[in-house]
Amino acid sequence: MTSAQLVLALTLGLLLGTASCRPQLQPDTRSGLIIPERIISPQARLDYAIAHYWDKSPQWTPERAAELELWIADYSGLIAGQAPSKVRQPLISSLDYIPSELIPLTLASYRRQLLDSASLLHDEHSYALLLLWARHSPKLDSAQQEGALEELRLL
Repeated sequence: MTSAQLVLALTLGLLLGTASCRPQLQPDTRSGLIIPERIISPQARLDYAIAHYWDKSPQWTPERAAELELWIADYSGLIAGQAPSKVRQPLISSLDYIPSELIPLTLASYRRQLLDSASLLHDEHSYALLLLWARHSPKLDSAQQEGALEELRLL
């Protein structure tokens, strides 16, 4: 082995050794969301998490209803107390990931998390955004839409 090959082998060994010492990014939530390292301020990290929480969600089925409720509880923790202007679009977009047959369960879960006065995540404003969506959603029948409107009036 020539000295040039030896130097090259040692350099490659050092590079590979230091690369393996680099910490691995860990998901920040149940959703497996990884917030890019370049986002460093706490508010920017929260905004990113709110916007991208559901990006890698599984395909929801009735058999996964309990898991969906856990995801909703986690997401409610992210959005509770945030300005409606920051929450509106990501919250409504998250409902695109939920099939029609699970929307009533989804709304009930959000109701428990965000509307129950005993909940630590109590946030009527975020829940009202869901009701505004539900009033016109094609994922709900007319009776469910009317129920959402009535619930919105009572807030």
